Parts: sequence; structure tokens; C-alpha cells
Amino acid sequence: MTLSEYVIKKNGVSMGNNKALPLMLKRAFGAGSFGMFWSYWNPIWGYYLGRFIFKPLKHLFNPAIATLLTFGISGLIHDLAVILIKSKINFFFTPWFFLMGFMVIINKVLKINYHKTTFWNRVLINASIIVGSFLTSRYLKTF
Repeated sequence: MTLSEYVIKKNGVSMGNNKALPLMLKRAFGAGSFGMFWSYWNPIWGYYLGRFIFKPLKHLFNPAIATLLTFGISGLIHDLAVILIKSKINFFFTPWFFLMGFMVIINKVLKINYHKTTFWNRVLINASIIVGSFLTSRYLKTF
């Protein structure tokens, strides 16, 4: 599947369409599980992570470990971008993304699914997991 096909599959519209961002946000935050949130979030980044990070890792590790490592690598790439911009070493995204990857795995193992609840409840649940992971990572960084 090409990047263009993948973006249309995830957003329902092509790259560059003025409806792409609102559709991505609606589909991601309205997802019925935390794993599904990530299948809709930033489809361009997700395409490359899936193709060049997750799939090769899945050949070496079980899917849960490959998921966790993919989130960690994504966080590391975000941290490296911040380091390049700020010229200051500060690893924040890596542990935060590891924690969110762990939440994806836990939600999958426990079969947590909230697709039958209202759209706004799904938004609240997904946003709460992200904010909770962020705050936990920030708190753990103080040690």
C-alpha cells in the first residue's frame, strides 16, 4: 500500500485535503480503543513507523514488544528533533511514548473497548490516557 492510499484509508480523504486534519482528529479521539486511536493519529508518521520500524521489529519480537519498541523509537526521534532545535539534551518523549505504548498493550491484553459509548466519552477516555501518561512521565522525570 502506498502512502497516499494509506492516508485515504485512515482519513477518508487524500493528503493535503483541507478536511484531513479535522477528520484525523475526529477519528483518532473518537476511536473505541487506545490502540485504534494510534491507527488514526498522524497517518503519515504512522505509515512510516509501521513500514520501517514496526514490521521489521515484528519479525524479531512478538507484537507486544514490537509495539513497545516502536513507540519508544518514535519518542526517541521526537526527542532527537528537540535536541537538535534546542541544542540541549532532554529525553522526555521517549519515556512518555514508551508509557503510551504500554497502555496500548495493556488495553489490548485486557480487551478494553469503549466503542459502544458516546463519541464524547471516547474523546474523554483517549485524551485522559494521553494526559495521564504525560503527567506520569513528567512526575517520574523528577526522580
